[in-house]
Amino acid sequence: MPRFPSCRFLPLLVLAAAGCSALEPDDPLERANVKEALARLARPLPGRAALYVSPAPRPAPAEGHAASFSLDALSLSNDLKNLLQRARVFEGVEEILPRMLEGDPPGKKARKLGFAYLIRVDPGEGRVFYIGRNVWWWPSFALWLLAWVPSWLVADETYGIETRATVEAIDLRREASLGSFPAGGAVTARLSDVERGFHLFGIFSAPYCLSRFDYRSIRRKLEPRGFARFHETFLIGLARALEKGAK
Repeated sequence: MPRFPSCRFLPLLVLAAAGCSALEPDDPLERANVKEALARLARPLPGRAALYVSPAPRPAPAEGHAASFSLDALSLSNDLKNLLQRARVFEGVEEILPRMLEGDPPGKKARKLGFAYLIRVDPGEGRVFYIGRNVWWWPSFALWLLAWVPSWLVADETYGIETRATVEAIDLRREASLGSFPAGGAVTARLSDVERGFHLFGIFSAPYCLSRFDYRSIRRKLEPRGFARFHETFLIGLARALEKGAK
């Protein structure tokens, strides 16, 4: 059987192109823009803050090569509480869950419980979507011609995840809104055939071959980056609202 001179470079190619999407995002609190926004606040602000995340709406069917999903309110609430505690924005942060309202609006309930601030988060719809082939597709195709299996590990397709929410900061002592702002946004990552859901001839048939189970797998891979972006925009927007309210 003839030997291809390029075969010696196959392991290097696979190592260079695979696994890039598996890199964990950095800590949002370590990002320069977050540090700059938080540095403008006299932390911790006096008083405790109540965090209320409203139930997410049922997602509408996504159009095109995409899938929509609901943000889990309980999980998001816990994540944001921990983030605020780590950032030391307030003297204390506690969650108000929907079942705790007992018929009261979140602001009224928070005032009854003695909180100084209310941070209300209204989640929007989440979405994962196919963007297209990237520059690694042609090297991956060359690998596929030589040996199928290594090509399955090349991250030759780009996907995105988008998270959305509206956040409002309220000073309960003054009964004044400090402003509302959007949190979230879209981020992208390269995925391999194995990562996005394996199909034997997926190198040619994606995204048409992708099922809802494949998009669920894609979502799991991209969620760490998606929520890192969400946390980043949440902290920056909140810091700006609180800074504006302090003037």
